[in-house]
Amino acid sequence: MVGLSNFVINSKDDLKFISKGVKVQNVHINIKCRLDGYYFENVYINEECIIINCIIEDKVVITNPNKFILIRNCMIGNLKCLEIGNNDSSIHIEHNIIYD
Repeated sequence: MVGLSNFVINSKDDLKFISKGVKVQNVHINIKCRLDGYYFENVYINEECIIINCIIEDKVVITNPNKFILIRNCMIGNLKCLEIGNNDSSIHIEHNIIYD
């Protein structure tokens, strides 16, 4: 079942509109947050994030690699980093099941 589409997370209040177990398409994350146990189609990360126990069907796109990103125990289709980071960049992918 598909829920929201082209959803933008700009505040923690936006998270209450996402139901776990319902697929959300094209999520744009613009705040520092932690997402646990959600089901997405595409995720676009612009800020510091911790994403754990999520299913992301198509892709995760990291648009600002100079932010800290932790992805743990997720099933994801594809991971893309759109910019070249500097020495302060940190993208940490741990214990992932990655499939294409």
